[in-house]
Amino acid sequence: MFTLLLCSQLLAADPAPKKELFAKEDWYTGQKGAEKEFTGVLKYNPPPKGTVGFGRVNPYRLVFNNDPKEFREVYVGGKDELLKEYADKRVKFVGKAVDMNVEGRAHLEIWPARVELLPPGAPKKDEKPPVKVDPKS
Repeated sequence: MFTLLLCSQLLAADPAPKKELFAKEDWYTGQKGAEKEFTGVLKYNPPPKGTVGFGRVNPYRLVFNNDPKEFREVYVGGKDELLKEYADKRVKFVGKAVDMNVEGRAHLEIWPARVELLPPGAPKKDEKPPVKVDPKS
């Protein structure tokens, strides 16, 4: 009985296999570019408490090929808790690659329409490497 209860609690803690995010938002549909798939490990890295200032802060990164230097930031529109249950898991985003420069800093972002949890052992060949952008452009 205890084992069954423990297993059900662990399963309840798993994120939804798929989650709709911003596909129907005007700012998403109005963004130029085709939807693409991006797969990797989602990392949560919120800014330190008390951080203030101008610029753009994205608390999530999708890391490609298990290399922390290969990533795209994931835009969540200020909803920092939106993807927290997917942190440190392999996921697939369907979304748009949006590259921008804010206050002299390049931001290579994914604007996500939806997220899908990938099962353990899923093939890794479909991961998309980030596009290199000159931060001065």
